[in-house]
Amino acid sequence: MRYIPANPYTLQLDIDNNQDLKLFLCQLPWLSCIMHETKQELRAISLTRSRSGRRWHAEIKLSKPMKVMGRIALQAIMGSDRARELCNWERVQFGSTHPILFIKAKGGL
Repeated sequence: MRYIPANPYTLQLDIDNNQDLKLFLCQLPWLSCIMHETKQELRAISLTRSRSGRRWHAEIKLSKPMKVMGRIALQAIMGSDRARELCNWERVQFGSTHPILFIKAKGGL
């Protein structure tokens, strides 16, 4: 397994189904507009399919750093797996060095 932690400039979303993928795609223009208004531009967006072909990982790069709790909230709002985001929140509460991270199989994207 590989662990890929998010930095303060990165949102990491774990999208588990088509309904959440649709939510993510519908929310992107809204997120872009809100971030632009607050002078926090979106720098890059990537969406990759999991090896199983049933899930997606999305990363959104930000122009300015954002506090971890704000990133967790945005990830949940944007359609990321809510149980994952609850675990991310819990890791913050326990002082984890990397509360937001992707876990990928070796050799996976």
